[in-house]
Amino acid sequence: TAKCFGSIPVIYAKKTDALNMDRETYSCRSRSYTRDKIYEIKVSKEFLNKDDRVLILDDFLANGEAMNSLISICDDACAKIVGCGSVVSKTYQTGEERIRSKGVHLEVLARVSKMEDGKIEFAD
Repeated sequence: TAKCFGSIPVIYAKKTDALNMDRETYSCRSRSYTRDKIYEIKVSKEFLNKDDRVLILDDFLANGEAMNSLISICDDACAKIVGCGSVVSKTYQTGEERIRSKGVHLEVLARVSKMEDGKIEFAD
């Protein structure tokens, strides 16, 4: 995505401490629906500030916990969120509604309306 937009900077949010991450971070707790575990999502303060315009991308959107935490981190840094995107959204969960209710523009590539007995049903 960054390459498509002309090689703009990319920032990764980390769920675990890394040797190459500064000690000063923005952080927010987030519950993973998939793993039923709470993570402390962190972004180095060195790479996120008030002059930044941020597009938040995630692979799966279920209840919107991770995306909501990243929005909170951007708010803490006074960075402007220009939108959010997800590859897959599980429409039978609350994520899309939760993110849109914040007034954030959200794009999704594929919407799954049902997952049952090993079958996936896509929404229109």
